[in-house]
Amino acid sequence: MLKINYTNVKSLKRDYLSVFAGYKNRAYINIVLNTIQFQKKPLNLDKLLVASFEELVEIAKLIATHFDVLSEDEIHEFNNLFIYKGNSQTRIADFFMNKSCVKLHSCYYCNIDYINAFRDLNKDYEDIYDFLNTATDKEMLLVYGVGKESLKEIKDKRDIDRIDDVELLNLNNPLKARLINFKFNNSHNHLTLDHFLPQTNYPFLSLCLFNFVPSCYSCNSKFKNAESLDLDQSLGHICPTSHQYSADEYLSFKLFYKTNEKDIKLTSDFNLIFHTAENNETLNSNLDTLKIKGRYLFHKEKALDLVRKKVRYTETKIESLSKLLNEDNTVIRSDLFGEELFHKDFDQAPLIKFKRDIAKHIKIS
Repeated sequence: MLKINYTNVKSLKRDYLSVFAGYKNRAYINIVLNTIQFQKKPLNLDKLLVASFEELVEIAKLIATHFDVLSEDEIHEFNNLFIYKGNSQTRIADFFMNKSCVKLHSCYYCNIDYINAFRDLNKDYEDIYDFLNTATDKEMLLVYGVGKESLKEIKDKRDIDRIDDVELLNLNNPLKARLINFKFNNSHNHLTLDHFLPQTNYPFLSLCLFNFVPSCYSCNSKFKNAESLDLDQSLGHICPTSHQYSADEYLSFKLFYKTNEKDIKLTSDFNLIFHTAENNETLNSNLDTLKIKGRYLFHKEKALDLVRKKVRYTETKIESLSKLLNEDNTVIRSDLFGEELFHKDFDQAPLIKFKRDIAKHIKIS
């Protein structure tokens, strides 16, 4: 339902590769990959890790063809070189939570549930010095490397005078660096990273950047699971990491009134219509897999709220409020119907497409 718009792909790829700079199985993986030609060059782990989704589809086909000349034991051995669980999984999750170029607001599959990263802190800290001087012991211990001795050093210093320079603390240099670079908003996460091309079927793609889709628990674990997918470029239309993604354009939400608009009182007074622009088997199958229609029916109250507001605030009333308050018409509409309908800052908000489609259909935006 949402395309992932990366803000700085070049930087994103460079930083992601640094996560695997010391990957222990790199040499063994490259022995196999170097025998495969991709784009007229020997394939290697770095290329695999940051290949675009479209490239991953082609690479997966090439590797599958290469497997034809390998024994089952050799294939199994190669697949086992790609270790996702454990240290890699933690580092990848941390990478996504720390990267501002990947927005974490709502599930990219369904656009229903929130996904986010947060610290278990008691307040918003202005900077590291506000944190050092006022944080509780429990909060201080959230910083990797802070133990009983370093905690005592910090507390002793701040009991004497306010700490305004990390260099004055009697701590080792790595810990000082971690304090200076400490992030206040990304310790815990309320999200999952789904392998769009399932790692069960494609373990050699289990570490690839553009095979990861930040998603909610329901989409990842309850509905999608390890769905079998045919490797063709039409997958790009339903993969949020792909340049070809079009599922958000393919599906739109509309209402069918059972009575006059002004008489709408209950969700039962109208039907929610899922309008599809074309008959595309891949897209329809994806909607069915993620249970999109049934899950959105649960949110008819949001549509009812917009209908009620439209009836209450007629065009004449909006114009009158605009003149009375000396505000632009769009400002009044934003205040009445919700600013998320009108401003790009909310492009990743939960249910944003649903709300905007309904607002457009009933002509309030």
